[in-house]
Amino acid sequence: MGVAALEAVAEVALSDGTRVADVAAVRARFGDRAAVLVETTLLRRRAPEKLGGLGPGLPVSRWLFTDEALQQATAAPVAVHRARRLARAGLVVHDATCSIGTELAALRGCGVRAVGSDVDPVRLAMARHNVGESAWLCRADALRPVTRDTVVVVDPARRSGGRRRFGIDAHEPALDRLLDTYRGRHLVVKCAPGIDFDQVRRLGFDGEIEVTSQRGSVREACLWSAGLAQPGVRRRASVLDRGEQITDAEPDDCGVRPPGRWIVDPDGAVVRAGLVRHYGARHGLWQLDPDIAYLSGDRLPPGVRGFEVLERLAFDERRLRQALAALNCGALEILVRGVRVDPDALRRRLRLRGGRPLSVVITRIGAGAAGRVSAFVCRSSR
Repeated sequence: MGVAALEAVAEVALSDGTRVADVAAVRARFGDRAAVLVETTLLRRRAPEKLGGLGPGLPVSRWLFTDEALQQATAAPVAVHRARRLARAGLVVHDATCSIGTELAALRGCGVRAVGSDVDPVRLAMARHNVGESAWLCRADALRPVTRDTVVVVDPARRSGGRRRFGIDAHEPALDRLLDTYRGRHLVVKCAPGIDFDQVRRLGFDGEIEVTSQRGSVREACLWSAGLAQPGVRRRASVLDRGEQITDAEPDDCGVRPPGRWIVDPDGAVVRAGLVRHYGARHGLWQLDPDIAYLSGDRLPPGVRGFEVLERLAFDERRLRQALAALNCGALEILVRGVRVDPDALRRRLRLRGGRPLSVVITRIGAGAAGRVSAFVCRSSR
């Protein structure tokens, strides 16, 4: 009955213009089940954008969700990236907070033998539907181990009242208790990207911290216990869109020089992982300032967006307005590091009227009294 009802509601438009009438029609037909049928249908329509490509099995457009579970679910490219890395370990994986089954689906799609557990019986039932009846699933608390000789994957909850939380004490189960519970075992823990890495180390974690980005956005930090980490690697940045990874085991001989032809704003995963110098050394770039993440060079790394320097001036709104007007600028992208400038407010005050799209990079160069704020008027490479 539930499957047939969902199939019927899937045929309803539920668009912004018809939503009220459509919900009334669903309610007239299905009574008090209408709310969950409509919510599930709308979530299924949203899901492919985030979870499409997890691997073989039931299409995510037929999964069961709650709104919170879909928000918390790992994006498919990130889950598949982790699953591929776990596949190389050649061990059984226990997803101890499997929720609706996203990580399990990615693991199975990569040929990894996996078992899932969760303390929430509703999400566990959803996972069984989503991943398949053949999946090994059980109800268990992540802080009470139910497997041995497995790689344990844990994704602590980090939302409260619909808001994402970032502090080290905002994880549930608590990060310190997780690390203590699985001390000496293979462990992978997903964390908020803004987590304080120094605090993590003070908890006794001695493995690798990986920061992952996708579509230009930092998605997560992931803790890999020492037995799963590459020897000598403590920090890693994985840029999924370009298939690029960089670690702190690589050279970091990146000098400081005046700007060349291009300015490069490194991917957020590189910046968050503290690997700007390593990235610069790999691609033959240099820093504009030792404490600022902008890099410069005469050639762009492959596939990387850059900003070609047209003019450099000391930052002053009047002078900047004149320079942009002389270059016929109409649409302006503003990038800021190390300076308290509100890009939206500045853009309004500049009152640009031209027809050419440009970018301006505003940053402090030099420390103390010798430091100054510079504005680089640029043309974006794309």
